[in-house]
Amino acid sequence: MAIQAWRDEARCVGMPSEIFFPEALKENRFDAALKVCALCPVTDQCLRLVIGLDDVDDKWGVFGGTTPKQRRLVRYEMDRGVPLADAIKVVQNVKRRTKR
Repeated sequence: MAIQAWRDEARCVGMPSEIFFPEALKENRFDAALKVCALCPVTDQCLRLVIGLDDVDDKWGVFGGTTPKQRRLVRYEMDRGVPLADAIKVVQNVKRRTKR
């Protein structure tokens, strides 16, 4: 699937960027974006895109249903030799445990 093709299917298309890049430093600042991502059919493609960018300043915003902290965990796992798909599973497991 071409990059633009999957982006057209993203739930965030046309939504205000402030939802995904909130300025407020509140604990729940990412909740609205994460709710959008939870219903998105292309979350994996989005996450794979942002993880694959070497030059990105990835300290802000929600991509692929993950916060910057969660993406740091994905990259940490990958630096340890864990394949991307398995590193994503680690983050998903952490998200499930923290919801309990």
